[in-house]
Amino acid sequence: MVADRNLLASSSPVFAAMLEGGFSEASKSRIEMPMTSAAALECLVHYLYKCSWCPVFQHLSAPELLEILALSDKFLQEELNIVISHQIIRGCMQEEFLLEVYRNSLQREYPVRCSETSLSACTVSTVLVGDMSTVARARLVDSLMQSELRSDFLDDVNKMIRKTLNKL
Repeated sequence: MVADRNLLASSSPVFAAMLEGGFSEASKSRIEMPMTSAAALECLVHYLYKCSWCPVFQHLSAPELLEILALSDKFLQEELNIVISHQIIRGCMQEEFLLEVYRNSLQREYPVRCSETSLSACTVSTVLVGDMSTVARARLVDSLMQSELRSDFLDDVNKMIRKTLNKL
């Protein structure tokens, strides 16, 4: 992928340090981004070019959105983090997407700037109180209860209820 160094540096303090500071990337014309997928990198660059939600961002899988969420934190892009967090939470109203996001969020702490809770807590909250029909909610709860995530889900629900009751 080709991108303008000056634009990247002016859009992200992390890129500024990499490309203009004392790091080895400052003298290179090609920068390696290990452990970063092409889809996630393309979305990050599009965002840094002030493209907020073009077709590049549509139809991303749960793993790609989670990777972009992590990249948004790594490159100090709080607004992108919020947009991607909202997209992930909206996606959690679909059974397979929910299971994948919840499973991954239990294994790794993802930064969610639009909430004071973890991504796993956000997914559980979405299932419990998100704007959906009772049938859809029952389907999602049943999916979680039939999965290997059952005990984690029950534990998170228990923690949420206790936390809420302790506030009363």
